[in-house]
Amino acid sequence: MIEYINKIQSLPSPTFQQIRRIASESLSHLTRAERDQLWRNLNQGVDLLDSHELMCQYVFSYGNMHEAKINTALSSIKNPNEVFNTDLAIIDWGCGQGLATVCFFDFLKNQKIPNNTQKIILIEPSKHALERAKQHSEVYLNDETEIQLVNKYLDEVEKEDLESNQSITLHFFSNILDIPQIDLKKLAQLVGENVNGEHYFFCVSPLIEGRSHRLDAFYNYFNIVNSPTIFSNIQKSENKLQLLAEDAHLKDGARKYTLKL
Repeated sequence: MIEYINKIQSLPSPTFQQIRRIASESLSHLTRAERDQLWRNLNQGVDLLDSHELMCQYVFSYGNMHEAKINTALSSIKNPNEVFNTDLAIIDWGCGQGLATVCFFDFLKNQKIPNNTQKIILIEPSKHALERAKQHSEVYLNDETEIQLVNKYLDEVEKEDLESNQSITLHFFSNILDIPQIDLKKLAQLVGENVNGEHYFFCVSPLIEGRSHRLDAFYNYFNIVNSPTIFSNIQKSENKLQLLAEDAHLKDGARKYTLKL
């Protein structure tokens, strides 16, 4: 694990694909049977990750899918230079290893937009994954950026955990809102109490039968108070995911949503 962290920290110009390559190299000593068992232990990415090997396997197995979904959501912003070229805060909900945040930083780099992120709030119940998210994120940032770790399940998050004073706050909900145990109404109310400046919501979810309605439900809870602008509502069934993009202070939907409030 120490070797992995050293390699990440030594990247002169980090990208998610470089991180994914290092994760794969960290598992190169394992046999095919051992790798197959690791993949089964991921339980389709649902279970909490509690070991270095499982975290590396997750990045390798599911990383490209995360990258594609986040890039699709971000691409719904037609004027990224205007939206993102200011002081930013990021709230990465159920962040895992911070893949959504890292892919956003790659997006900025590819668009030649300065990374003006001043605060990152990483929310994740797994201590191991949360620390890894911090390590992944900080290699992109200068020492001035504040990284706040919130080691909680989403239903345990409190208003005080979400405070930020930046002009624009970006919320990433990546493969988290479809989990049945999350109280979407409570979550929407919590986020709605913390609106300061403009808020953009990037919500992506897999197409899981019986759960796809949950992003729409989350959006509708916000719509009771606010009237978000939907940039796009895209269903990528060929990839078996749902993506939605929208512009609203606080809001979400199923598939791929990007909203701004």
